[in-house]
Amino acid sequence: ECNVGYIVPEWVEDNQILSEIERIYGSNSNLPTTTIILPLKPDKVKPVKQQLSSIHPEDSKADPTSNKVTAISISSEKNFVTRKNIDAESQRFRVRPENKVERRAEVEEYVITLAFPNGERLQRGSSNSPGIYAFLPTEMSSRETILLDCKWNLGILNCVPTAFVSAFISLVKEKENAPVSLLPRMFRFLPITGSPYALLNSVREQIQSKLMEESIIPCESYTMQKFFHKPKEVGRLRPGFWDLLELARKQGVCLDNISTHGKYILSSAFDDEANNDFLGFLKVGYVDEEWYAKCVRSSNLVLGGGEDLYLKLLLFVAENWSAFSSTSLVDIPVLKYVGAQSQVSLCKVNEVSRKRKILLSNLVYQISWLIDWNGEFVGVSNSYFLPESTLREILSHSKRQMIWDWLVKQVKVSFVSVNDYALHLSKVLGNDRKRIVTYAHFLYHSFGKKYLSATEVNEAAKSMPLVDNYGQVIINRQRVVVPANGSRWMQLVGSNPWRDKGYVELGEDYLFSGNYAGVVTREKELIKFLKSHVSASDVPDLPPPNARIPSFSSLLTKENALLLLEWIRNMKRKQLKMPDKFLNCVKKGSWLRVLLGNSVSCKPPSQSFLLTNSACSSLLQNGSVLVDIPLVDKIFYGKEISKYKDELREVGVMSEFSEACQYIGNRLMSIAASSTLTRAHVFSILNFIRFLRDKLLSPNAFISRIKDKRWLRTSQGDRSPIETVLYDQEWKAASQICDIPFIDHEYYGEKISSFRKELHLLGVVVSFSGNYKLIVDNLKSPYHSRYQAADVVLLLLECMRHLSSSDSTSSEKIVRVLKDSMLLKTTNKGYKSPASCVLSDPSWDCLMQVFNSFSLIDTQFYGEENISSFGDELAKVGVLIDFKEATKAFACVFRQQVSSSSINKENVLSFLACYRKLKGKFHSDLKKCIKEVKWLRTRLTDYRAP
Repeated sequence: ECNVGYIVPEWVEDNQILSEIERIYGSNSNLPTTTIILPLKPDKVKPVKQQLSSIHPEDSKADPTSNKVTAISISSEKNFVTRKNIDAESQRFRVRPENKVERRAEVEEYVITLAFPNGERLQRGSSNSPGIYAFLPTEMSSRETILLDCKWNLGILNCVPTAFVSAFISLVKEKENAPVSLLPRMFRFLPITGSPYALLNSVREQIQSKLMEESIIPCESYTMQKFFHKPKEVGRLRPGFWDLLELARKQGVCLDNISTHGKYILSSAFDDEANNDFLGFLKVGYVDEEWYAKCVRSSNLVLGGGEDLYLKLLLFVAENWSAFSSTSLVDIPVLKYVGAQSQVSLCKVNEVSRKRKILLSNLVYQISWLIDWNGEFVGVSNSYFLPESTLREILSHSKRQMIWDWLVKQVKVSFVSVNDYALHLSKVLGNDRKRIVTYAHFLYHSFGKKYLSATEVNEAAKSMPLVDNYGQVIINRQRVVVPANGSRWMQLVGSNPWRDKGYVELGEDYLFSGNYAGVVTREKELIKFLKSHVSASDVPDLPPPNARIPSFSSLLTKENALLLLEWIRNMKRKQLKMPDKFLNCVKKGSWLRVLLGNSVSCKPPSQSFLLTNSACSSLLQNGSVLVDIPLVDKIFYGKEISKYKDELREVGVMSEFSEACQYIGNRLMSIAASSTLTRAHVFSILNFIRFLRDKLLSPNAFISRIKDKRWLRTSQGDRSPIETVLYDQEWKAASQICDIPFIDHEYYGEKISSFRKELHLLGVVVSFSGNYKLIVDNLKSPYHSRYQAADVVLLLLECMRHLSSSDSTSSEKIVRVLKDSMLLKTTNKGYKSPASCVLSDPSWDCLMQVFNSFSLIDTQFYGEENISSFGDELAKVGVLIDFKEATKAFACVFRQQVSSSSINKENVLSFLACYRKLKGKFHSDLKKCIKEVKWLRTRLTDYRAP
């Protein structure tokens, strides 16, 4: 029906045929690459030759470099030669009744022979040539259009899928020794590209469908045995994972079970992007993300190979993390870390930051140091480092940033320096006593190796927990005290008085030698570090406690005494105030060795002397008559004691002349407090003051200590000098009305008066001059006496005059007392109270004498000039001294005398004489009274007003 029809060659290798061709063609000539033997009639040779010269070289199997087609006649057209090519598969199919045609009615079977050109493909022109030689009907022939409505052809097309699948399976699987790497090009014979003809495309789809059910896909087994599986059972791997598996295989990791995780793994020779077309045609897809988790879990990829393999695994996971983050890969131990005994262990991704913390450092020189020391803290820090070999491999890797980013951002691994690690440890040490001490060694050696700067180690030390002497872990503290063993504070103080103030006494663990992380610490070596960076202090660097120190109450050894003085000096140098209790304890404790006369004793600093100048020597010679002066024993302490003169003075040791005087005074007063000072003691005191004055030495310091103490015997009992008066005649009047404490002359004798100057220095009042207030303050009770003696009255008036301007309180007191208790002698009525008396002036005293009603002060008794000079004072206590007031008073008396008819001739005449003398200088009240009152007797014997 198509004249030429299909050309289905059989490969001929028979020597007879070849020899015939060579005979005709020429034995010396190279035969063409492909020779096709066709049973053509002579008239058909030329048309076929022309036809073959125009078709694709792969279809004609002609030499691609020459389009020349040579025709050689071997035999007649009736003498066909039939040969079977071992590389071509012929298959027979029964012709179905519905496909039979008249011209081939006798044909019962289709014989379909397929040939696969398994070699280098010939290319020219369009690359879209049929994949199967020749003219597998998935596209039209380049020479003749296939009649698609022909029943015969349809029958053939229906048989092609089966014929092809069978032939293809034989091609792929029957060569046992052929390497798998040669198979991919055979899969390119598959009808991958669809046909524009629906009927031909149907053939393609049938081939695809049949192949999907055949075990034709070679799978990876890492064994000598080839395994083929159905396309749907096979999975592809991500390209990076193939590289990982290849490296693992080379390093001896067992991968025999690679196809046991739910999918058979496509052979690595097939799993290439170049094969995507036919793999897609067979619908071979990639394994799901969970497969990788199963593969990693079941193989020894993490620990089975070298660091390069492990890094490939980490990089593969990092690059594909978006796909793996939701798989069980997070539950697989894939992260290496250095655990106990420096053993490499594994942890899961989802354990990081939840159960354990994985750390790493990008500083190469710190890696080994951190890993070694972390081994000392396993169990408390819950932090682990990636192995050093892993870290170094990462740092040298070209894609290290990708790995860093994944570890930090996704896995939550933390980058740390030695400083970061130190700060982290300080927060997690808890109450592990051993690890806390180890931590101090870690800081010490890290600082010594310059992994930590001084600033960093100081910062870490601030929050570092400490172990105290009871083995307790102390978190919060103010200051730190060095361990008691071998310390100077224990030598001096004997106990820890700083504990209640938050000070921590370090335990002895810090004194011991040790070997940590392979580094040796010698005995007591760590304490030097703690002193510098934790402020672990010892005397004299410790601030004194505000507490009483029992050891200071008794004699200190020479070494401890000098240490105490050095302590005090250090506080002064730092300008720190010593606490009150501590300072008081030092000052009052009897820890200082002194010489007391010819004996040795211990005294408080406040009772001790370190004298140097000659003035003090004279003082000792004379002062020792009174008391023994305790001198610091220079022989015992040696020359060093002189270096601490300022510190000794700070705690109360006396070295000045004035201080010695005060001490003698204090001692005397302490004697006086326990018993009365004898007459001899008193005269010794006075003689001592006289001695100081004679030597031109100030007695003020001595006097200041004794002047306000009660040791002088007086008329009022024992009194202090400042409360005492030395009696003489000036005090005679005052002694009558006052209870003044006069020195007891009967006890001391007249000799006491010879020390007037010394007594005056002591504060004794030795003269009356100006001591009016003393009189007022010591007045006797007015209920027991009346003040009427002339000298007493004049003394009181004088006190009133002097106190009125300087002491209003005392002035008011004496005015009140005089009003109530003073009696003034009058000329006509005896002693009267001031309010009843009149101190008249000679110019108008005649008026007061008209009647005998006025009590006129006896100026002769008091002395006219004396009493008259106190007019203002007398007026204040109620004495009538003003003429105007006198006339008013006279007017009242005048009216009373008239009303009682008591006025007589003598009264009238006396009044008229006074009126003449005063020339009518009367007050208006008196003038009115004289005019209105009936006081003049008339001849009618009655009284009439003038």
